[in-house]
Amino acid sequence: MFYGPYTRRFYAIAAWPSPSPLVLDAEGTTELRQLMREADVAPELAQGLRTA
Repeated sequence: MFYGPYTRRFYAIAAWPSPSPLVLDAEGTTELRQLMREADVAPELAQGLRTA
């Protein structure tokens, strides 16, 4: 996880191999943690999540 001071958003990058990089972004850590849980449970559906 990292914070973009210019965008004022939090980002997370998936550590597992995937056909395309999975980068999640959210306004806050609570929302980002929820997106990370969803991507962890169903990585094939994570491509449909809001990504940066």
